[in-house]
Amino acid sequence: PDLLVTEGSSAIQDKYNDLTEEQQVRLGSAKDHGTTAASPDGTKGRYRNYENGVIYWSPDHGGAVMYHGPTYDFYRSTDFERGRYGFLTEDETVNADGSREAVFERGTITMDSDGNVTGSLED
Repeated sequence: PDLLVTEGSSAIQDKYNDLTEEQQVRLGSAKDHGTTAASPDGTKGRYRNYENGVIYWSPDHGGAVMYHGPTYDFYRSTDFERGRYGFLTEDETVNADGSREAVFERGTITMDSDGNVTGSLED
């Protein structure tokens, strides 16, 4: 069997199970899943889409959650993991004021409390 598929699928379920009930409700129900394309750094992994977000997993970075919304839309516009930001490396942070931050292999995408989204790439 393909270890990336079996290990990744199990790790994504473990990540989901480790989320708080509030985070699980926010994600919604599971939809499709699959293997990611390689990032510019060569990282490949798995993903599972949910109604309101996605959990990514790779052997290099483990599991990470990103919610649908402006930061996700920005990431999508850069071609997800295939694009210049690469693979999501940690859970997206959603703050009480509505601001967000998502950290990737090659940079960060942030949204301020007014809904303005910007990306910064590492040198």
